[in-house]
Amino acid sequence: MARNLNHLDYVEILCGSLGDLPAAFARLDAVNRDKPTVAKHTGTDPETASLSTRDRKLVRIPALQQVITAAALSR
Repeated sequence: MARNLNHLDYVEILCGSLGDLPAAFARLDAVNRDKPTVAKHTGTDPETASLSTRDRKLVRIPALQQVITAAALSR
């Protein structure tokens, strides 16, 4: 798909211009940002939903989250 960005007609249909591409992606993401209730209803965490099941289980352990938070705050 990235090669299509070399075709001006494709870019124009997609987002208008290459300069408008970041805003177009932001608009796509805005739909997901405006749905905080999805995580509440499905029990999923949007930040970790794309991880493998094994990794998802690991990063969702509360004790691990505390260790990561403590490490981040110690810097």
